[in-house]
Amino acid sequence: MILNAIIHREWKYAETSAEMAVLVTQVMEDLRHEGVVTIGGLDYPTAGETARLAFSENRHSGEYDWPAKELVVAVNTETGYGALTWRSVGTVAGGDLVHETWVSENPEPPEADPRVVADPHVPTFHDRRNALPLMRIREALEEYCRVGTGDRPRNIAWTRPVNQRV
Repeated sequence: MILNAIIHREWKYAETSAEMAVLVTQVMEDLRHEGVVTIGGLDYPTAGETARLAFSENRHSGEYDWPAKELVVAVNTETGYGALTWRSVGTVAGGDLVHETWVSENPEPPEADPRVVADPHVPTFHDRRNALPLMRIREALEEYCRVGTGDRPRNIAWTRPVNQRV
């Protein structure tokens, strides 16, 4: 299986465990968090960015050419927290589409909002109950890569999003 990833709006691929480890490190260390970005000498506020990961037998290269299951990752290295969103699209008998969404769950959430972006385009942020310490996010990503099916990592708790845009 090939790990397809969109990081910094660029397509990346990994087929070996070593290549997957490089992508995990890039996600954990290089994703932008909330702050200011300078473009052409001008400062603009940014909510941060997410990375999208999905396993497939093929290399995908377009928004409309994407596997049915994906893991969306966001990290805030300043606050030391991140969050995961897992999505699946499938069909049931009769041909109806079924969308399934889960978010990481922290049974002991941080007291302060760790400002982990959920949707950088709106922008919205994850509820603090969905934020996990960065080490837990890395461990979940490593399991996701090791298993290689695209299913939700089992080494963290998950919950359905409630009144959240993810």
